[in-house]
Amino acid sequence: MTLAKRTSQVPAALMEQVVINGDLAVLTPEQRVNYYKLVCESLGLNPLTAPFAYIRLNNKLTLYAKRDCTDQLRALHNISVTITGREVTEGVYVVTARATTAEGRTEESIGAVPIDNLKGEFLANSLMKAETKSKRRVTLSIVGLGWLDETEVGSIVDGQVIQVDQATGEIALPEAPSTPVSSGPPNPPQSRFNHPRQQLAAPPAESTLTVAQLRAAIEAEGMPWGNFETIVLRTTWATFIKRPGATPAVALHQWGAWKKAHPGGVPAVTVAPATGRAEVEATEPTEGL
Repeated sequence: MTLAKRTSQVPAALMEQVVINGDLAVLTPEQRVNYYKLVCESLGLNPLTAPFAYIRLNNKLTLYAKRDCTDQLRALHNISVTITGREVTEGVYVVTARATTAEGRTEESIGAVPIDNLKGEFLANSLMKAETKSKRRVTLSIVGLGWLDETEVGSIVDGQVIQVDQATGEIALPEAPSTPVSSGPPNPPQSRFNHPRQQLAAPPAESTLTVAQLRAAIEAEGMPWGNFETIVLRTTWATFIKRPGATPAVALHQWGAWKKAHPGGVPAVTVAPATGRAEVEATEPTEGL
């Protein structure tokens, strides 16, 4: 199918609405597939590598750039990227990257991540994230694209990554996790860092809980958001929300189940000197739980 023909399959009025409002939800699934391919072809990207993914932001469905996007853009436009600066400012690690085209045009962008109170592996991962973020942001900037980058999505409190079938354009509805039937007490944690691998009761189907409300509720109980990711979700929020059925309401249920399994309250997090890994102080459940 030619580019012109694919363009014609998205009605002009809808295309205008997408361009003005930036909401891909107004398109039918078929039109959404055609639009995705149209964007890829206009930029010279291979749609089979899925260089973009979807995010709902400010009640609008839009695209954000993944690693495959920036990697292909650098190769396509012969862009070289150099790190020109690294500094820590008020607990934030800032990396500056400079992109240079074959014609000699340059652009600079920064990648910044908070690193206060981080140690060991958590600190190392944050330092690498800042560098990656700076490289991807400057790549998008020098080719004139105002897309969000994958490394930025996780820090957007009100954004929600949406799963869309690449072949059909259908927006996947999250499946709520089921509640297992238990014939006895739950298995104890395999280690003092792990929480029980419980299957959680499904949250209300129409829950309107936002990430901001979730974060506020958890931090109000004395659990820092970063520790919540590490201890309860055992992954970053950006990774958690990509899982089928993952929503702020599911995370809140997971938090409730974790508290029930750890009646000692929010544990202290320490860093083991030998390994540099964060460890959670064990809390012994009370008898009968």
